[in-house]
Amino acid sequence: MRKITFFIIVLFYQWTFGIPTPNSREEVFQEEIIVLDAVIEDPAFYLDQDYDVPTKLLFPNLITVKSSLDISRNSNLIGIEAPLLEEVGDNLVIDENPNLSKIYFPKLKSVVANLVFVENPELKQIDLSELSKTGGDVHIYANPLLEFLEISQLQKICGGFGFHLNHSIITLNLPSLISIGHFCGAHIGSFFHIFNNDSLEFVNAPNFEKVDFVSISNNPQLKKLNLCNLVVDETFDVANNHPSINQGPPYCYNQPEETENEDSDDAITEVDDSLERENVENESDVESNEENTSVYPNPSDTEIHIDVDREIVGIHILDFTGNLVKAFTNSQNSYDVSDIASGIYYMVVYYIDGTSYSKKIIIR
Repeated sequence: MRKITFFIIVLFYQWTFGIPTPNSREEVFQEEIIVLDAVIEDPAFYLDQDYDVPTKLLFPNLITVKSSLDISRNSNLIGIEAPLLEEVGDNLVIDENPNLSKIYFPKLKSVVANLVFVENPELKQIDLSELSKTGGDVHIYANPLLEFLEISQLQKICGGFGFHLNHSIITLNLPSLISIGHFCGAHIGSFFHIFNNDSLEFVNAPNFEKVDFVSISNNPQLKKLNLCNLVVDETFDVANNHPSINQGPPYCYNQPEETENEDSDDAITEVDDSLERENVENESDVESNEENTSVYPNPSDTEIHIDVDREIVGIHILDFTGNLVKAFTNSQNSYDVSDIASGIYYMVVYYIDGTSYSKKIIIR
């Protein structure tokens, strides 16, 4: 682990009794770890620490990390703040911190490689207010309490964008996003994947123009897509969301103007209600995909079987960054996974009726 030249531990205690309440972990802390470096030259790893009390990791002077920054698997770490940080020269990874509530990098403009925020079960806030580009993938998944995500200045992503299993966020706002993959020269399989977000209602990317693969599925509350300008080179799959958006592209949504009268709002509501009634049978099919699909054995080290009451037309196995690892193009009795490295993956099953089903699988 990299030696930190300036390392200060400052203890802060509450004025009254010094005992934090159980429901205020994100606000009450007893310790700060302060790193005073303005520039970090080498890869920086803050890993596998078990802090005795709720702790914040602060970088008050940090402007540049010239290599990777990885903050992972730290118990009782509740906040990470770098208010002046502008660039990370390689990967930025923050994952598997069981008590982390807040990530605050408001001046961060560029991540040269991948940005990965995954499996932080208490994470509620991510502030990347000035982030404009990444040289690799952006992957944000399995943060079930995430409510606030500020990435509104993000314009260009060199690899792909994956947003999965974030069950509390309602709006994914990407108003500045223009391109994924296509501004980087050689690009292979750029993707925009959004699935299994239980509360997500609106994906807003009105200026998004170019990507290879789109998969937006299994977001049961997703009713509004604003992707009017998007051109997809390969696959554009939207399925298993609220039935009102499953009709096909283009997906455009215009916010109602404040001057609209109540009659107009009532008319919009009536149209939405009509769409729900017309698609109630279709909605039942969507909800039954999970109930009628069985994937076993899971975990597996040789092959996987899929029992389902409809014809399968394709299967994709994706790694945690959304990259395609293996594809099957027809229905089989079993699917060979013996050549896939051990790890956690997503299996996306595509049916002949245009719907799909996704499942996390473990390869031993």
